[in-house]
Amino acid sequence: MSQIRPLIPLLVTAGILIGGNGLQGTYIALRGLSEGFSASTIGLISAAYSIGFALGCISVTRLLRKIGHIRTFATMAAVASAASIAMPLVLHPLFWMLMRFVIGIAVACLFAAIESWINAQVTNSNRARTLSIYRFVDLGSVTLAQYIIPVAGIDGPVVFSLIAMALTLSLVPISIADKSNPAPPKQIPFNLFAVWRISPLAVVGCVAVGLSMAAFRNIGPIYAEQIGLSVTAIATFMSAGIIGGVVLQYPLGVYSDRYDRRIIILATTACSVIVGVFLALFAGSDEWSNIIGVFVFGAFALPLYSLSSAHGNDHAKEGEHAMVSAGLLFFWSVGATVGPLLASVRGIGLSVMELAQQKPGALDKAAEAARVAVDQDDADVLVLGCMSMAFLPGVTQALGKKVGVPVVNPVIAALKTAEACVAMGLAHSKKAWPVPKAQEVV
Repeated sequence: MSQIRPLIPLLVTAGILIGGNGLQGTYIALRGLSEGFSASTIGLISAAYSIGFALGCISVTRLLRKIGHIRTFATMAAVASAASIAMPLVLHPLFWMLMRFVIGIAVACLFAAIESWINAQVTNSNRARTLSIYRFVDLGSVTLAQYIIPVAGIDGPVVFSLIAMALTLSLVPISIADKSNPAPPKQIPFNLFAVWRISPLAVVGCVAVGLSMAAFRNIGPIYAEQIGLSVTAIATFMSAGIIGGVVLQYPLGVYSDRYDRRIIILATTACSVIVGVFLALFAGSDEWSNIIGVFVFGAFALPLYSLSSAHGNDHAKEGEHAMVSAGLLFFWSVGATVGPLLASVRGIGLSVMELAQQKPGALDKAAEAARVAVDQDDADVLVLGCMSMAFLPGVTQALGKKVGVPVVNPVIAALKTAEACVAMGLAHSKKAWPVPKAQEVV
């Protein structure tokens, strides 16, 4: 705890900031639905945030080098607060996309400043545990913030005002209490290839987490609303996934500090996939099955970012932590940009089991949604959004015949790609995938 104590003001600042930002992600999806925005439009608004986030990651190392961590944080908190308070003034999708784009830039700089600050002051022996505490603060503040929505309501400017207040108040702890401002990063350019060379696993992990968790945070409220949950139940559904992430953050961080991080990351990923299959096959529209399922899913999926980040920073040299933190946040934003767009293309409102059991009208309902994607979205090819559909006989062919365009089964496509790599004799490069350094077991 003595090593964590100097970081307490920074962690308090992070909690206030992340709580406000997390509230905004859920609220915008619900407020967008209330204003009549389509799921695809809400996905585009979410993608605008992620694109801004990516641009913020590219520029933040230069900003940190010029004005330091505290001034960077103060500047970007003010920008994010102003953009948030402006959103209820113009209730139009294009304006919201612009404001979320600006907020994305600011929040990326804020997160990179915090994470590089933390990584610069810890060692490999306690890095994952420290980042797990940071993620614990992250998820705990986001969880509590979700219940502001049922209390304040969806309509009106109240929630936007509360978000702006949180972003502004995040300046207070770090300004009056923290004296651990690290030295500005060295003249190291923002180099994504360098981040990849430092840790390919960290890059892949951050992209995967961005892809899945951004879809959950931005489109999850829409999914919950479509299966008939109330506003309070939607808040519980979203909080369940986040609370689940809190449960295993620290234990997984401790184990990864003691043992090979790659093994912990692999095991955690496998458990996430298993729970995802449960949600797709068995949860259906049952409220508690979805809430319990997303709780367990969050327990394994959410710690993956801190585990991947710890693995990447383990291999970073002195002065490279800001670049690695910004680079991994950039790769996270790449996944986060794609995730909401894919998740919001077209939902069919059916569980995989309903298709598998061939309930009357189930296939026709799926074909109707597919036809809308072809007619209204100009889709030339359809990709099934759930890997569990790979095991449903005839669904791909039947949908293809009904809508008249190719329908791709993603699991079969992935397997055939793997077969092609094997046939060509391709394997992982030992240079890109080096043997990890031995770690002392404490």
